[in-house]
Amino acid sequence: MRSRVVLAGAAAVLIATTLTGCATSVDGQATPASQTLSPGEVDLAALDPGSYQTTPSPAFGMATGAQIVEYEGQRMAEFVYTPSEIDPEFTDVKNPTSIIRSRANLTNVVGRDAAFVPANDRLVAGFVTSAGTSQLRLSDPTRGMQLMVVRYTDSATAAGAARSMFDAMVRQNKSIPVPLAGLATTLAARTDAGGSAAVPIAPTLATFTPFKVYVIYAWASAPAGQEKRSEDTVRTVLAREPGLLNGFPATPTKAQNGGKPVEVAVDQDQILLYALPNKDANAVNGSDRAVYGPRGMAHIASSPSTMLSTLTAAQSTHNAVWDTTVYRAATGTGATSIMDGLVNADVQNGATKVDSPKGLPIASCVSRDTDTGQENTCFVTVGRYVGEADDRDPTVVAQKISAQYLILTRADQTAN
Repeated sequence: MRSRVVLAGAAAVLIATTLTGCATSVDGQATPASQTLSPGEVDLAALDPGSYQTTPSPAFGMATGAQIVEYEGQRMAEFVYTPSEIDPEFTDVKNPTSIIRSRANLTNVVGRDAAFVPANDRLVAGFVTSAGTSQLRLSDPTRGMQLMVVRYTDSATAAGAARSMFDAMVRQNKSIPVPLAGLATTLAARTDAGGSAAVPIAPTLATFTPFKVYVIYAWASAPAGQEKRSEDTVRTVLAREPGLLNGFPATPTKAQNGGKPVEVAVDQDQILLYALPNKDANAVNGSDRAVYGPRGMAHIASSPSTMLSTLTAAQSTHNAVWDTTVYRAATGTGATSIMDGLVNADVQNGATKVDSPKGLPIASCVSRDTDTGQENTCFVTVGRYVGEADDRDPTVVAQKISAQYLILTRADQTAN
């Protein structure tokens, strides 16, 4: 269900199975009664997990120092509205959608000049989400939006950063500053339409708003003649986002902690240890090897609204994203509801069911041809847990989901 645009994901569908019965064992290790399989459901001898890990990872412990930035950014994702919550038509997830941990990330959003203003020396962490309306051809009229929240060390720095980045962006993009009635603290600038008839460049509206220790950056585009819709988008963001941010439990900086080192849990709620690690050491970009809530997962989902509503209803409050994705519902019934929701969304998006991996008939897999290549995904459930694996190579997906199944048979079904 992860968007391939953001995290190399794909769409998928699963028929969920809740497992119950008496105690059994897998590879010689006892498993709780809630994980027991009925005879014949899974053929352990036939499973092919390839060279993938088949047991949970060791506990991750605490992040300290510079590592805290990426985990704070992951936590912030739950307190940044998804584009589809701002406007239901913003369903096409775009880049950049990621944590903000450096000027390099900022450059992808606001440009180099704005990213390198001195105030960004005191950037703590942030998160950006981007989406557009669907289109069949590049020439089709479309609207888009970005919402970024960046945290700074103090409110004065945040206010200075908003002004400095705004001024730099205006110079860089030759934008035209404009007032927005009723938004006295918001700095806004527009750009006019450009491009060609074949590939038009829509007019845009970019805004920087300091709010406490944060800067809220809201950007929107719409076809020429529909500029009012961009302003409506920005106004909706600024009416709602501050209230959500008020609930963010920000980790104190070292200075705010009386000079004492600060720690933050790498694996919130002990679920990341059940996801398959990425074999590519360079793949960790701060937005994966992550734990997200329902809204955080919606940011990177191919069907954001479905992901948010489904995980919220199932009380899947912490979900792991690494080389695979692991969801944990409050109950086995909740896991089934997650699958039902994702099935409906993915079938509507054109996914086609394909055979389950050898030895794992309880898994459900789909494949879809896209303009960027084949997308293959499999899901499997074990009690309250749902595992998702995806790759362009169907053999790799089969191996990943087989390994993921074996890991989940060792998962703690009583975890809160």
